[in-house]
Amino acid sequence: MSRPVRNAVSDWQSMGNPTSVSWTVDLTPPQVSEGSIIILDNEGYIGVATPNLQLFAQEAFEMRFALAVDGFGANWTPYATSYSSFDISTGGDGEKTVWVQFRDQAGNLSIPTADRTVYDTTPPAVGQLII
Repeated sequence: MSRPVRNAVSDWQSMGNPTSVSWTVDLTPPQVSEGSIIILDNEGYIGVATPNLQLFAQEAFEMRFALAVDGFGANWTPYATSYSSFDISTGGDGEKTVWVQFRDQAGNLSIPTADRTVYDTTPPAVGQLII
């Protein structure tokens, strides 16, 4: 797509051959799939509030996280394939779903995608051993 660019100093008619600029319009959001976020846990359980997340998205520039699909805020962070600053401890121990959404440089948003784990900080109960 080309559009003529008007020179702010010159009169449009005196330019002779106006300069043209080409650009690409990007309407494609970052591509995600199952496995675009992986919580590095121990067989579905984790005891740390900020687990290591592995992330995969094509054409991503930024990302944001939430514990609910409708809980995304405006806090975008630069895209990385590993992230460990998202706190899952809200609400205490229990099953947690970590949602991620990616954005490209054109502002296109990916569909949200998620992974699940059980956040468990409760130590095992001490039992009795009878011999």
